[in-house]
Amino acid sequence: METQKNIISWYPFEKGCTILEIKSECNQITDELKHNSDKIISININELQNINEKFDYITLIGLEDITDNIQDLFNKLKTLLNKNGKILLAMNNKYSVKNLSTKEGIDKIIGNSNKIFTLNEVEKSLETAGFKKKKLYYPLTDYKFTNVIFTDDNKISKNELSRNIVYNSKENIKFFEENDMIDKLIEDNMDFKQFSNSFFIEVFNGEYIDNDIRLVTFSNMRKNEYKIKTIVKKEYVYKYPDSDESKKHIENVKKNIDIMLKSKLKTIDSYDEEKIISKFIENDTFDKVIIQTAKKDKEHAIELIKRFKENLEENLEEGLKENNVFDKYSIKYDTEIINNMKFTKYGLWDLIFQNCFYIDNDFYFYDQEWMEENIPIEFILYRAIKYFSKIEKYISKEELYKILDLKEEALNIFEELDNKIQEEKRNNKIWQMQKNGKSIDEIKIQKLTDNHTINLLNNEIQNKNNEIASLKKAYENVRNEINIIYQSKSWKLIEKLQKIKRKLK
Repeated sequence: METQKNIISWYPFEKGCTILEIKSECNQITDELKHNSDKIISININELQNINEKFDYITLIGLEDITDNIQDLFNKLKTLLNKNGKILLAMNNKYSVKNLSTKEGIDKIIGNSNKIFTLNEVEKSLETAGFKKKKLYYPLTDYKFTNVIFTDDNKISKNELSRNIVYNSKENIKFFEENDMIDKLIEDNMDFKQFSNSFFIEVFNGEYIDNDIRLVTFSNMRKNEYKIKTIVKKEYVYKYPDSDESKKHIENVKKNIDIMLKSKLKTIDSYDEEKIISKFIENDTFDKVIIQTAKKDKEHAIELIKRFKENLEENLEEGLKENNVFDKYSIKYDTEIINNMKFTKYGLWDLIFQNCFYIDNDFYFYDQEWMEENIPIEFILYRAIKYFSKIEKYISKEELYKILDLKEEALNIFEELDNKIQEEKRNNKIWQMQKNGKSIDEIKIQKLTDNHTINLLNNEIQNKNNEIASLKKAYENVRNEINIIYQSKSWKLIEKLQKIKRKLK
C-alpha cells in the first residue's frame, strides 16, 4: 500500500548523508531512502556481519520483522555508526490498542511471541548498548499505515484524534473501536504512549539535536493527485506535495492564498517555491472558541457565528448564478431556490470554523486547499455547520441552519454537492478499508438477525411439512376408499360386465 513510505518520508535527513538500511519487507521504504542519501546500502539481517564501514543513519523499519535478538543487534549497530550518527527504528507495540481490540491481537500477546516487543524492552536494550539519548514518535494507525505522527511536544488530543483513520480487514472482529479507546484513555488522563500501536524511535549516537518537529500528518484518504504531507514545527507549519502527481495541487493552493490576499480575507498562510508555509499559532481555533463561549452564553456564541457569516459576505468577491457549481456537477435545482443565494466568484468551500482563528475580534483563515467558481456563500456556511458536530451539545444544527437563513430545500442540493466534490477527491480504496471490519455489537446484531431469519425459515419449513403431511393423509384416505370400492360386490359385477362388453366388441 502507498501509505507504507509515510513512516520515513517526512524525516529530515541531512544532505549528503550515508544510510545503512536493514531491510524489512517494503520496497517503498528503500525507494524513499534512495531519494534522501548520497549512498545507501540495503542488507538483510544475516548480512550484517559483513559490514565494516560506518554510516550517518541506520534504519530498522519493522523491528519485529528483522530479528528476535535485539540486544546483539543494537550492540553491533553501535559499532557501525558515525560519531553523531542515528538509528531510525520503527516497531509495533506488544500491548497496543490494536492488539487489545481483536482476538487475533490478544492471541499474539498471550502467545508471548519473541518478536513482539514492549517499549520498555527496546529502551533497556538500547541503553545497555550505550545509546542514552532518543526521541519518541507515535504513529497512528501504526508504522505500516501511517496517517499521523505525534510527539511528546504535541501530545494527542481528542480533536487531533480525528486525523487517525483506522484500517480494518474484512476478517477483523473488533471488541471495540481503536479511536474510542484512545479517546477514553485521553479523557481519563492515562499515558497513551504505552498503548500506542507503534513507535518510531530516533536514537542518537552522539549529541541530542532536536529537529523541532511536533506533529506530522498525511492525507491518505485522498487520491494521489491531492495528497500532501504536513509537518508542524514549533514556529511554522509546512505543507509539501506527497508525490510528483500532487505538485499541481500545491500550485492550486498557492493560487487560493493569492485569492485571499487579494480579497479582504485575512490569512496566516504564505508559500515559497516548494511548499506552503503557515505561522504556528497557539490560540484555539474558532470552533473551540464557539464551544467555550456556548458553555457560558449561548446567545453570545450565536452572535459570533453571525459575525463569521458577515465576514464572508463582506469580503468574498461576488460571483454569477449562471454557469454555477451546481451546473458543473450536474445537480438539478429549482431556479427559485438559488435566486436568493449570494454567489462568490472564488468559492473557497473549506472556510469552516476549524480552519479559522479568532484573534482580537477578527478572523484569520488557513489551510484553504479547495476552490470552486460561482459557489453560494450559503454552501460554505452549510459545511461550516455540518462539520461542527460538537456544537450540538449546546445548539442544534437545525437551529443554526435557521439562524443563518439556510432553507431546508437548499440543504438537499448542498448535501448532494458536498458528496460529489468529496467523492472527486477521495481514494475509495482507502475509504473502504476504513469501513471494513465488524464490532462485537455488530456481530451480535447480525447474529440476532440471522437467528430471526432462521426461525422464520424453520416456521416456513414446519408449515410446509404440515401441509405435506395433510396431503399424504388425504392421499391415504382416497386410496383406502378406492380399495373398499375394489372389494365391493358392485365393483366386481361391473368388472364382469366390462369384460363381456369387450368380448362382444
